Amino acid sequence: MSVVGGTERTVGADRIGDARVSGARVPAGGTPGGGVDLAQVVPPVAAEEQQPVAADVGVHSRYVSMLRVMNYISTERFLGGTDPTVIDVWRTRVERNIQSLRCHEEFWVDIGVHNLIGDAHLWWRSVAARRLQMEMSWADFVEEFKRKSFPREALDRLEVKFLQLSQGTRSVRELDLEFSRLLMYGGRAMESEVAQIRRFMRALRDDLRVHCRGRSYATRADLVETAAEID
Repeated sequence: MSVVGGTERTVGADRIGDARVSGARVPAGGTPGGGVDLAQVVPPVAAEEQQPVAADVGVHSRYVSMLRVMNYISTERFLGGTDPTVIDVWRTRVERNIQSLRCHEEFWVDIGVHNLIGDAHLWWRSVAARRLQMEMSWADFVEEFKRKSFPREALDRLEVKFLQLSQGTRSVRELDLEFSRLLMYGGRAMESEVAQIRRFMRALRDDLRVHCRGRSYATRADLVETAAEID
């Protein structure tokens, strides 16, 4: 039944083409033959409403492509363990691969989690139960990872190893590699270049230290190059 009033009519259950529209308000008159123009009843979907879907597909595609490349360059999976050295080697390798590929930061945590298997993945499920993974930064991931993988006593041992680091029979380049590996355990006191230069200077052999003192260095790398030339 149709009720006509003014310039509009309410269509209860009129057939419109092959579709049945219930309670739709359409302009009076419709189309010849009593039909109704669907373009006037159902507005087109706005372009901006379609964009988020397309954007999501694009993000997913980039993420899958990045995973394929990470697998291609043989990024190792992490099973878990208690050896601080092995744990840190895995973390730094994943981090280096991500940075080398210019991976967008929004994918870092997902890629790190993707490479956790066995006990390590079970542990991460417990983390995800109390924190939303999508809201975590890479720094958050590393902090959770260190809290699980590095007991306090292990961190203390590595800090002492860094503070007592000395060149011994190693070359300057070898000393620099070990210094870089242990640097993260030196704490916030080692964040500045000045602090790193002083600590590296103390780690050098006595004869090299004598030659390197008295000069100014903008970065630790400058000191390493000077010491390596003398060594």
